[in-house]
Amino acid sequence: MLPRLNSRLRAGLDSHGARVSFCRGWPLPRIVHELAIECDRPAAELQDVIGALGACLETLNAERPVAGLYCDVVVADTWVAYEILRGDLGELSSAAADEVVRASLADTLGLKADDLVVRWQRQGEQRQLACGVPRKALEQLRAVLEPAGVRLGTVEGEFVRTFNARRESLAAQRAVLAVVRDAGTQFGLVVERGLGAVRFESATRNALDLQAEAVGLVRCAGLEVDEAIRFVADAAPDAPLPEAWMRPDGSAATAGPPRRLDLDLSMTRPRVSPIRRATLALGTAAAVGAALHLQSAFDAREHFAAEQSQLQAALNEARGARVHAPTPAEVRTAKAAAAVVRELTVPWPALMATFEAAAGGTVALLAVEPASHRNEVRLTAEAKSSAAMLDYLDALRGGTLSEVTLVSHQVQAQTPGTPIRFQAKALWTRSIRTAHATP
Repeated sequence: MLPRLNSRLRAGLDSHGARVSFCRGWPLPRIVHELAIECDRPAAELQDVIGALGACLETLNAERPVAGLYCDVVVADTWVAYEILRGDLGELSSAAADEVVRASLADTLGLKADDLVVRWQRQGEQRQLACGVPRKALEQLRAVLEPAGVRLGTVEGEFVRTFNARRESLAAQRAVLAVVRDAGTQFGLVVERGLGAVRFESATRNALDLQAEAVGLVRCAGLEVDEAIRFVADAAPDAPLPEAWMRPDGSAATAGPPRRLDLDLSMTRPRVSPIRRATLALGTAAAVGAALHLQSAFDAREHFAAEQSQLQAALNEARGARVHAPTPAEVRTAKAAAAVVRELTVPWPALMATFEAAAGGTVALLAVEPASHRNEVRLTAEAKSSAAMLDYLDALRGGTLSEVTLVSHQVQAQTPGTPIRFQAKALWTRSIRTAHATP
């Protein structure tokens, strides 16, 4: 059972054929076996390449059992349509937004809108990146995986996979990414940490063509071409690149890495992920728990205030008598009152808002434990991947929290999706504490 949980297949489909890698390990899997089958025709169609994938799986299954594993598929960009849509699709219902995306991408692939599977993601104000593939291709993928007992995992375009892998290289105010392949080149223009334009150009690219197409993409977006633009290429080592793309890019102004693309085209992916549902449930439970805890603290404070008034009255009556040391009961009462006051200084609204804003759709908050006397808070959460965990911790730093530190993490192998459960600690700023000290 453990090898199944710790193993996964990765498949790549391009104009040459199909390749399958058997990977093992977490969170950085290693390839333990790899197979590739080339198609007879130099420029194969997508259905031919998917057929080659089936042959790869049949050969691999004969050498080592693969039944029960998930297979993540990367499709060459020549068969994936990308487009930047203007406007705000978030104002539409999910079904209406998908209809708009299908209609926009149908002409690009030469298909009817209903024959497409599409995904889209916001890239900034009034712009979204949309992508789509033929529905029949995904159905054929599932059909060739089924005889080997393999389940379809994620399905991504090669540009999406490359973009996520090269995000650190794209950390500039403006950057151009070119995924250079024999069948063509997929360009993407990054503007202020989001994609602002995309274009696919077929045929093999040389250095002059790459530079001309990249410059054209920038100018079509209404921007000037200058030395501040960072050019990033993902190509074979022997592919010729423009000189501007190979020199150090220290002149480019850093703006932080762009947002990660989450454009899984697999039809088995739920519309609302389990992590988001769990996050909503946990957030609601945490809010209710915080409200009950706050009410209990207010009641305790009133109780101890009454006891303090009684003690003060007794002291006034005994005025003039010699001063005596506090009794053990009085000491315990004072300590308890001080503990309650410290609990009331925890800035729950600001902390919960920070945790929920950073969580996004890939991290679920499980528990929050403050230590008010040290201005410290500890949290327990689950992330979809190690990258999501690190992105979450980065998002917490600055503003309300400081000194965010990862304490521990562990892969939940028995949980569907094998999330990572981790613990972290941080300090909240004194100004936030002071602002919430008085209810």
